[in-house]
Amino acid sequence: MWAELHRIVSNHPLVRASRSAGLLIEEGASNAYTDLTQELFVQLLTKSRFQHYLDTAMTDAEIECEIGQIELTNLLTAELRKRHPESYRLARRISTLIQSSANFRRFDSNGHSEEQHRRLADRVYGLTEWPASKPGRGSHELEQRMRK
Repeated sequence: MWAELHRIVSNHPLVRASRSAGLLIEEGASNAYTDLTQELFVQLLTKSRFQHYLDTAMTDAEIECEIGQIELTNLLTAELRKRHPESYRLARRISTLIQSSANFRRFDSNGHSEEQHRRLADRVYGLTEWPASKPGRGSHELEQRMRK
């Protein structure tokens, strides 16, 4: 079981992205993954998730999906909030302001309903006064401009 949990943790895209961004500060990748695996195991045990998986006769694939999409994501989000509370609060404030203020609007939405569910980090907002025809720029260009 330990090996499978460790595999799920070490292959999870959010865990890998957090480590690449320097948000998981440990003595090497294996230590960061081992620590997260231990925390995940304790969380699953505390919440009686193992018993739930047995009681509901979930398949291995269903269990892995639930752990990866729900449990591990929640654990990592909570851990990042604990380690960087000021960044999290600032991000939430900015997000709320951009989504609720009449001064801003979405530029990436084409009117389809699936666009409403697009991850906030992938949405493109701009000033309301900008014309709809305003050309967008790629994220790579933004990164280059920030370095100057």
